[in-house]
Amino acid sequence: LDCELYCSYQDDEGEEQVISIVGMTDEIYDGIIYELKFASELSHEHFLQVASYMVALNIPVGRLWNVRTNKMYEVRIKDREKFLDDVVTTITKGYIQKFVPADKKNDVTTATFANSHRYEGENNEERFS
Repeated sequence: LDCELYCSYQDDEGEEQVISIVGMTDEIYDGIIYELKFASELSHEHFLQVASYMVALNIPVGRLWNVRTNKMYEVRIKDREKFLDDVVTTITKGYIQKFVPADKKNDVTTATFANSHRYEGENNEERFS
């Protein structure tokens, strides 16, 4: 299932810009997101991926399953607002410090599903170096 989050911010010229965070879950079963990996060792990025899907889809529990080692980890987010602030701060290398939903339609509490299309408005992707 595709999931998307949009973060709005003002650039140096005062123009609104939008960052899109897009991903696809492996499975949602019984209200739980399952992310399957086949790796010698799971990385922090794998856990971040599950947590991001949980926030985007407003699902409180995720499970990261390394099918190679048959180990499964349950993921929960204690503070969703802080998590989103930390994610946007990290991916923008500190340029943005606060997650602000791009519009009410894509509020953090609302899942955005895009099975057959993606958001393609102006400024939907901002790259940081």
